[in-house]
Amino acid sequence: MLRTLAVEGMAGGAIRLPLSLEDLDKLKAVSQPAPFGIGKRTLGDTSVRQPWQLDPSKISFPDNPEFLAKTAYDIASAALSSMGVHAGSLELGVKLYKMLLYEPGGHFKLHSDKEKEAGMFATMVIQLPTQTGHGGGGLTVRHLSCSKAFEFQSTSGYFYTTFFCHCERKLDEVTRGSRLCLVFSLVRKNTRFLGVDDSVFFTSALPRVQALMQAWASRSKGFRAKMVIPLCHKYSTKCLRFAGLRGHDRVVAALCGGCDFLELHLCTLTKLVQDPQHVDDDDRKHDDEHWIENWVSTEDHCKEFGRWPINIERDVLRCIGGDSREPFDKFPDEESFDKEGYGIYKHFYHVAVLVAWPKSKRYDAILSSCSSDEHSMVVPGLLKDATTAEDAKQEVHKLVVALVKWKPELLTAKGSMERSSWPECL
Repeated sequence: MLRTLAVEGMAGGAIRLPLSLEDLDKLKAVSQPAPFGIGKRTLGDTSVRQPWQLDPSKISFPDNPEFLAKTAYDIASAALSSMGVHAGSLELGVKLYKMLLYEPGGHFKLHSDKEKEAGMFATMVIQLPTQTGHGGGGLTVRHLSCSKAFEFQSTSGYFYTTFFCHCERKLDEVTRGSRLCLVFSLVRKNTRFLGVDDSVFFTSALPRVQALMQAWASRSKGFRAKMVIPLCHKYSTKCLRFAGLRGHDRVVAALCGGCDFLELHLCTLTKLVQDPQHVDDDDRKHDDEHWIENWVSTEDHCKEFGRWPINIERDVLRCIGGDSREPFDKFPDEESFDKEGYGIYKHFYHVAVLVAWPKSKRYDAILSSCSSDEHSMVVPGLLKDATTAEDAKQEVHKLVVALVKWKPELLTAKGSMERSSWPECL
């Protein structure tokens, strides 16, 4: 695979593989301790993470110029195929992110990789051979209740692991020798949603899903005319797109999308837990809040539907068999402390969801759900999808009927919306 690596600024200019002790010292001389990220902050703490890192701009492959375009691509393609992803359909790009070197004591506590750039959906790690091999240093990758351990301690072998962004992983402490790795970001250039028509599960499940959704749609009314369906992978707001859905989430979206009588959006469901600074004061305790926001259409266009409060028991789909657990992780995704007033600790939990409602009950679902503060933003945009004057006329009629039912104050002269904000057809 590789016999040498060229390293800019290193004595001798290159290292041979397997990595010798002499080259290890030379490599360390041009490397830096690797930091880690918490939210938007980058920190250095050897109790959390303790490897050396080298920037990709300093690494090249003179004895294998096609290493990135061919060798690494082929490895990633094979790995993704076993994960149900076709590299060619994605227009896969493989980008070297960094080199990592672990010595005795080196480790990484449980963490998850987020998308480092637009289109990134997975990480690949290629372990390179060293003359010493290493002891310890077991890699564990975890997603939800599934966990897999990798023990790659050979002195001469090449090993690789590939996992989706936001999967949790940890590296046990290296007890002897050295562990050398190249870390790659896997990026998709195709921005279209990839169907799963060739999936046996999809083909067999679609008729049943269509029947169940049709039964639900026929009896749902008002605020009950929407369904919030949690997904299992995590996505940052900037990467929340149908085209970027991974693994099982892509199948769920395709099944819901196969119900052509439903309107479907991708959103973020958030839970806010507020803890007073003095937890023994019952007067200052707060109920948990839930809402959905960051609306994305099936064409991956952002929609201005605002923030909708959600009844977690009524609106969110649960597993069959009465599983009452909420779809959030055990630990919060964000935390803050409000120093004003009494002082409140705020914990935010996020999960990606699909939000569906019957197309025939679109305005009932929307107007019965959005908060009063969102009316002036939501209502003017509801008719933008009408493509002809006749379509617009029919949609206006449906909208007015729903407004009379749910928000009659918006149709009065003293309503909360300025007339100039209404669509021209009104």
